[in-house]
Formats: sequence, structure tokens, C-alpha cells
Amino acid sequence: LVAPRHTSFSFMDVANILKVATESAGHRVDEGFCQDMEDRLTQMQDVENSGRVKLSDFYAHQLDSSDGDFQQFQQRPEYLRQVGALDESDPAAPSIIIPNFLLMQGHCLNVSSYYDLCCIDLCEDMLDVLEREIKEPQASPAKILDVLRENPSAYVPANRSFSGALVKKLEEVAAHHGGTIPLHGRLFSQWMHFAYPLECPYPFPSETVRPMSET
Repeated sequence: LVAPRHTSFSFMDVANILKVATESAGHRVDEGFCQDMEDRLTQMQDVENSGRVKLSDFYAHQLDSSDGDFQQFQQRPEYLRQVGALDESDPAAPSIIIPNFLLMQGHCLNVSSYYDLCCIDLCEDMLDVLEREIKEPQASPAKILDVLRENPSAYVPANRSFSGALVKKLEEVAAHHGGTIPLHGRLFSQWMHFAYPLECPYPFPSETVRPMSET
């Protein structure tokens, strides 16, 4: 109970009750529905651990699932493409991009006319760390790598090492921007996706995707 001894409520009382109720609902959405999907997709990801699941495996899981109540992996390719959850870089083997799929608008719970409750964006936690440590809107590749190495993500422990290819790509992003990297630029978001494929969504150009419901 939020306020069991109250017989009357001020505006602030009601606001606090709504805040607690919303946070509680949000935790249930993410820890139940979202975590279930995330666990299933993570277990199915390809052998390269790229944060992707072959579309054929995605549909096969739905057909083979012993859980008759699980009905989440049946979206049509056209829909997945439109919302930016489908990787078709290999036309012969399209795949689901796990974080993009989890963050689809169709997975949000509509709780009011003002906002929805959606799955947590794990990448936001890492961006929060970068902002807190760097305290600037842009930074050098070396500074970004130092901060990321020292902090764990949801799937990667602290003190990780970055491949030479990832370091080179980050340096190329810096060169493109004149030496420093905007923390909220699309190229850096793209790099974050390849560095943390289970946490960070791939940032498709805005003109190529459109958030939409499944109906």
C-alpha cells in the first residue's frame, strides 16, 4: 500500500501515489515481459554473439516453444523492417537485431494518454556513465575508451578490451567530426551498437524507419 493511513489526499499525495504505482508497473513490465523476451533472444543469438538472431530461428522458436502462452515472435518481416528491427545486410539470411526488437513501440504498455511503459534501453545506462564522467558533449576516442573499459554493462564486465577493429572505427568517427566524438551523434551510436550489440540498438536513419503498432 502507498498511503494506508490517509483519509484525504493533497495534490502532492496523489502525485506521489501515481509515481510509485507507475514505477511498480514499469518494473513488472521490464522484469517480466521484457526480460523473458530478452532471455529467449539472447539464448538464440548467432555464434558470433552479434546481438542478432536469424529470422528463421526466430520463427522456429515460436513454432517449437512448449510455452503455449508465449506469442511474441510472430511479427511479419514487413513490420520488422519498418520499425528497424530487421537486419537485411545479408539478403539470404535476414536477422533480428535484439535491442531494436526489444525497444519496438509494439512492446510498450499503454498506461495513459500521456506516456507508455516500454522495455528499458540498456544503452542509456552506459550513455549516462559517459556523460557523468566526461562532463562534455564530445570527447576523444581515448577518453571514451577509458571510461567504457572501467564500467561494466549489462552483458560485458568491467576492464574489457576492445578489438583493434573497434578502436580503429572509433578513431574514424573522431576524424569525421574533426578530432572529437559527439556523444549523441549517429556515428557514435552506430559504434556503440557494434561494441555492445546486446545493449545498444542499431541507429537506422530516421527516414528509413517508423515507430508503429502491430495492428
